[in-house]
Amino acid sequence: MEKEDILQMEATNFIFNAPVVNLTTKASVIMKMIQENEEHTIYVVDETNKLVGMITDIDILAMISSKGVGEKIIKDEATAEDLMKKLDVEKDKTISLSSDSLEKVINNLNKSGKKVIPVINALKQPIGQVTRQSINIGVEKFFK
Repeated sequence: MEKEDILQMEATNFIFNAPVVNLTTKASVIMKMIQENEEHTIYVVDETNKLVGMITDIDILAMISSKGVGEKIIKDEATAEDLMKKLDVEKDKTISLSSDSLEKVINNLNKSGKKVIPVINALKQPIGQVTRQSINIGVEKFFK
């Protein structure tokens, strides 16, 4: 298989599972999930399962030191809605669609400056996440 062929393959060939919570999930649950997830990233969905935000280990550390939310975290009153960075799936160019080519996904990953980006379906629901590692593993499969 040629490099150009691989670069045109859909994002779904290169995704890892993405941990997902809803807006009301408690901080204690999220913190445990983040610790157990290799990428330390959780995606937040609304009542229609549409992607609305993401939470990373770095976000939680920043929130713990903030006055209002930090106190809510310690009392286990904080929810995903309090902790998440909001994402606009219509405008955020660092979110990839399942139909995007690998080339576009790599460009999105590089533009984001993050180690992981979400992949969503046509309904704007997260179906996975792409990382440098998932791309390397996916590409390697085609050379065997």
